[in-house]
Amino acid sequence: MTKLTPLTIVARRKGKFVAAALQRLIRFLQDNSLDFSVDRISLDEHGLDFEKKIDLHQVTSGLLLSIGGDGSMLKLVEQAVLHNLPILGINCGKVGFLADLSIDNLQELKL
Repeated sequence: MTKLTPLTIVARRKGKFVAAALQRLIRFLQDNSLDFSVDRISLDEHGLDFEKKIDLHQVTSGLLLSIGGDGSMLKLVEQAVLHNLPILGINCGKVGFLADLSIDNLQELKL
């Protein structure tokens, strides 16, 4: 399996749980030396700062990691289609039919 890099995290849904999930994901990726950036609007939304930030419209390769629910993933479809990008959902919603992971099984990102 080909490893896609870089990863771009997008977490635009408001809420303390999403902010905590974003921070947890950042720590996990750093601890596992995975290359990633964070969407600038997501950082601003949650009052966070991170040195590797990017504007979503500039992302043209890699994997989009969407933190939130199904709606959060669907909002990334336009960008994904424009550049043939896969989207991996990390569910922080109630149902999460489209999400592949929960914040509690991040270890699967290392596969």
